[in-house]
Amino acid sequence: MIYSKNNHFSTLPEEDLSRSILDGVLRFNGMKTKDIEATLVSELMEDFDPVGEVPYTNRLGPNGKWRVTSSLQKAIRRKDFENAYKAATALYNGGFGDYAWRRLAVICLEDLGIAALPLAALVFAIQGRKKWRADNGDLHLLLYIVGQMVNVVCDRTLCETAVSAWYNPDYEAIKHHYIEGYDPQQAASIYRDKTASPDLRQLAGLALSGAIHNGGDYRDRVTSEKNLDALTEALDELQPPTLIRYIITRGVALGTEGLHIALPINWDRFRGSEFVCVAHDKLPESPIIKGLPSVAYDMHTYEGKRAYNYFKKACAPVAELLAKYSPPDPVDAVSALVFLFEAGCVMAEHLSYPYQQEALLSSWKAELASVGLPNDDEHIEEYREVITSNFAALDKARRVCV
Repeated sequence: MIYSKNNHFSTLPEEDLSRSILDGVLRFNGMKTKDIEATLVSELMEDFDPVGEVPYTNRLGPNGKWRVTSSLQKAIRRKDFENAYKAATALYNGGFGDYAWRRLAVICLEDLGIAALPLAALVFAIQGRKKWRADNGDLHLLLYIVGQMVNVVCDRTLCETAVSAWYNPDYEAIKHHYIEGYDPQQAASIYRDKTASPDLRQLAGLALSGAIHNGGDYRDRVTSEKNLDALTEALDELQPPTLIRYIITRGVALGTEGLHIALPINWDRFRGSEFVCVAHDKLPESPIIKGLPSVAYDMHTYEGKRAYNYFKKACAPVAELLAKYSPPDPVDAVSALVFLFEAGCVMAEHLSYPYQQEALLSSWKAELASVGLPNDDEHIEEYREVITSNFAALDKARRVCV
């Protein structure tokens, strides 16, 4: 069930993929915001074909919002149409339709990235138009977009760039500096400097967006001071494609976990890639547990955290690994390892190009360091072996705890 006639965002043959991605973004150059949105919506309505009734009646169980959101995102990564549609329908029927639209904007950048920027821009263009969506079949539109997201190849390099900068313990002092007060012109200078490291550029852009914070509860967070004038000046000098600038502007307004800030950094590296191909990860089994694929119960859900706590004690190889390296918080360590090798970074198909591989490894090293685990290549392979050899024990822990 794809609410589409033509599938504009389908995966293309690899030899055409790089050129298609570039052309799909550059065709909007020189357009004003209203023209970008009008073009995207016009193309949507030419393609959108709401046929028949929605075949799913899924609804949320008690406290099910986070579990079902997790299921939606994992289904998009795994190219699992049925569970993606079920999750989206459950969110909508549970009264979280507006939330689902906002979440899709984040997922477009986090999991599809460079591979589907026109699709991300389309979601930004229509997610805030509540009356227009209602007039045109809101749930059918939501499922159409979800189907397109499942259908397109993944690219997580925006997220990997963000993770590499955010979780690296070496940058804590820089983050504190941005929170406590900083020179916006200096930050803008770093952000637009194409010779600077991606991590430092990302942090500078986050500071200008008002997106660097001290963690903890939202009510108590202290953030960097937003300076859109300095950010605008930096973008003027960087001169990213018009569509990317549109997404950045909308991302700053909507809040997309800072992923939009990485766009100029990643775009330049993608555009200059010597090769771009599609890689296919081996997906672990994901049996249904209490109505959801097991991978939905991850570190962002209450049940997932309980399962990780059980797993770290009940699975002897995992317990031995944790005893060997003594991370400060064993559950956080297990959460990071499962994310890397099962639930987060494993995708049915994704773009592969030099910067993608560089960003992926950098993000893994930063995330492992953040939970107190050694992060060299040899240790990464050790962790991979322990986790991937014990997926059955992990799902057993989920069955016990869900």
